Parts: sequence; structure tokens; C-alpha cells
Amino acid sequence: MTAEYIIFIETPVSLKQRYGEMASAAHLVPPLGLISLAAVVREAGYTTAIIDAPALGLSSEQVVHEIEQRKPRYVGLTAATVGFRNTAEMARQIKERLPEVVTILGGVHATAMPNQSLTENPQFDIIVVGEGEDTILDLLDALERQRPLSSVPGIAIRQAEAVFLTPPRPLIKDLDRLPFPAWDLVPDLTTHYRPAPHILRRLPSTTISTSRGCFGQCTFCDRSVFGNKCRAFSAEYLLRMLKYLISRYGLKDVWIGDDLFVMFRSRLRTFCELVISEKLDLTWGCCARVGMLKPELLTLMKKAGCHEIAFGIESGNQAMLNMLKKDVTLEAIARDLSMTRQAGLKTMGTFMIGLPNETRETMQNSIAFAKKIDLNMLQLSFFTPFPGCEIAENIQEYGTFEPDYSKMNVFGNIVFVPHGLTRSDLITYYKKFYREFYIRPKTIITFIREAESIRELFGFSGGVRAVLKLAFHRAKDIY
Repeated sequence: MTAEYIIFIETPVSLKQRYGEMASAAHLVPPLGLISLAAVVREAGYTTAIIDAPALGLSSEQVVHEIEQRKPRYVGLTAATVGFRNTAEMARQIKERLPEVVTILGGVHATAMPNQSLTENPQFDIIVVGEGEDTILDLLDALERQRPLSSVPGIAIRQAEAVFLTPPRPLIKDLDRLPFPAWDLVPDLTTHYRPAPHILRRLPSTTISTSRGCFGQCTFCDRSVFGNKCRAFSAEYLLRMLKYLISRYGLKDVWIGDDLFVMFRSRLRTFCELVISEKLDLTWGCCARVGMLKPELLTLMKKAGCHEIAFGIESGNQAMLNMLKKDVTLEAIARDLSMTRQAGLKTMGTFMIGLPNETRETMQNSIAFAKKIDLNMLQLSFFTPFPGCEIAENIQEYGTFEPDYSKMNVFGNIVFVPHGLTRSDLITYYKKFYREFYIRPKTIITFIREAESIRELFGFSGGVRAVLKLAFHRAKDIY
């Protein structure tokens, strides 16, 4: 067996590629999918490693050279849509230098487009479709024992000059059976990764995942990897994991990136009670879906160290929300934000502009709504019809779409322009949105009054500087 039986690679994609001019306010987090996969294969007895190119500042050529020197049997790759071309080119170079290496691709983009990904990229040998932990173990066993790959559920392979998808693999019911992610296989959490300024409370800090799946039907979201069935690690598992992170890395803050962290109310209540009873020196923030919060639960979250909740708002126009199948009302959004602020927690809202059927009036509605509700911060992106989402299937009916994966980063590029609007319109309202929200006494005074440390104050000011740079630069200098 080689020194590393399988090496997982996080594609070299810069923050500039991912976030455009918002790179200075962006975050760099550990590759959550890869550290989970690596932990599983290691527990099964395989030697493994991770090359996190963004964290290490490595180019594709440097990664390829590293693979060439270490000569693993298998290489596992993943890529977001914006980095897919980088991954494909890197895999091509690996196969050129080490033809015998089996290249295995996974992730959201590959799961959404397995046929195209294999057909157009012969350098990929196998695609893992969907949730990967059980599939990668079954796949490695089949490869070693020379079992037919068609017997492995949850993959895409080539057969007789065509792409063949095996039956889907059942989702993991008991997430607690998975080992802790292999944080030790990536660069040090405290020095090589950085949280976004708007979610940072204290250092060291990192991002974790505690549940999978989403029952929502939002037309702009792809749920092909984790599906609509919602599953979660237990509160006891989370407590053990956090204790490990505190002990190993001195962690003081975490961001819980789950779509539906607050959905599992019993688990959330138990988690908060455990954190309080164990007296963990930990602050944390999370995401929430409107309609899932109650005042008493928010009070408990605050007592357990929660400092901020992020809400996916998307638009301040009800017709736009209905079109996106958000299944929320503007009144419910305003109510939940007010309730969150009354509990002493900060609020962040994410919005999109340039949606299908968007008009100048609906964009102005969003600006007015953001200023009206109880928001501390907002994050604005350009609507992007990613592969796998419902609305991407007939996006050309709604406007002009440029299907260039390398530009699909939501913050730095415009790839979709709705009928009746121009790129210039979208840029104008993008800048106007940020200016009108952040350059007003309410936003500035509230943050200064509620900031609990100099670090938090500087973090907020750094994020604001990044968005104001966008808000006042000439459009041609940015886009």
C-alpha cells in the first residue's frame, strides 16, 4: 500500500474567484465534506490525506506535483460550480502524469450534472452522486476486490461509451455513527482559515455542520446531495465534538452553517442546556428559517452563547418570494427578526437581486424592506441559476443567461439578467442597496453600541469597507 491510499483535494480556487470584490469580507473555512470523508475512510483502515489548496495557497501545478510525488492509488476531488473548470484541468494533468491513478469526483456540481461531467471530462473516472460517506467505502471495497462498479449504489460510471448511473444510495439515518471530521488532516484551524467579519465574535473560530437536508422547495436551491429529508447529529454528539475542538484548538467561537439548525427544536433545547450546564466558554452563531423560532427558545440560545442568527430573506417583495417558493411572508420575516432582536441577538439577512421577473420596483421594495426590519447586517448577491436548481431548467424564459461556470460566484459576476432590465440596472441597484442600508445612523450607531470587543468592531468595519468599496466604485472597475 502507498503512503496515502487515497488523497482528497480541495480545488485551488482563490477568494477572488469565489467572492469577487467581496473577497476581503469573505471567509475561508475547512473543506467540511472532505474532512468527513477522510475521517470515514481512515476509520475503515485506509491511509489518507487531504490537500487543501486554498488554505495552503497552492496552485494547480503545485497540487499536481504533490500528487505525482506521493503516488496515491486514488484521488478524491470536489468542486463548487465556480471551481469546476479548475478541478477538471487539474484532474487532466494528474491523469497525464499518473494514468493509473483513479480519479473520483464528488460534490454539489458533480451530483447535479453527473452525465455532463463524465461525458465532457474523460479525466474523471467515477462520480460519487449525493451523500458520500457510505458510498466511498463501498466504492473503495469494490475497486480493491474488483467487484463490478455497477454493484455500488450512488455513483456514475462509463459503460459501453455511455454514462451509467447506479441506483441512488439511501441517506444516512443515524449521523452519530460517523466519526468526528478529520480536522487534523487539514492545516491548523487557528492559522490557515478565517471566518467572515460579520459572523466573527472571538478567535479562534471555525465553521461546523450539525445537520443535513432541507424540506424547503426554494427554486434557486439544489438539494441533490443531502435531499429533502432532514437529519441531525444528536446534541450529545455536538457537545463531545465541541469539547474536542476546544481542547485541541482552543476554540472559542463557532459558526453553525446548517440550513435548518433551529428546526430540530428538542435537539436545540438539549444542546443549549448542555452547553450551559457544562459551562463551555463558547460563543456561536447560526442560520435560521423564518417561522421556526419562539421567544423562549431564543432566550435559551442567548444564554447558551448564541450571538447572531442569519436569515435567508432573498427579497422584500411578496410576489418574488412566492415565485421562489420560499413559503414565507414579509410579515413573518419582520416578526421573527424583531423577536430575535428582542432576545438580545444580532440579525443578518441575505438578499438577492436580479431574480426572474425582477423589476426596478421590486429591487426598490427589497431596499425599503431591509431598512424597515430589525437587521444589523445584510449580505447581497446577484441571483445565479446554479445547475440542479429547479429554476435553472427553463431560465432562458426569464432573461439572458451566460452559462459560464467560472463566473458563477454570485458576488462578483452577473450571469443572469432578467427581461426588462440591463446589467447596468443590476449594478446600480446593487450599489444603491448597500449604500442605503449601511450609510445611515441606525446601522452604525446600533453596531457601535452593541459591539462587545474591539475585535468585533474592527471586524464589522472591515466588512463595511468592503461593501462600500463596491458601492462607490465605478461599475466598470468592478464588474
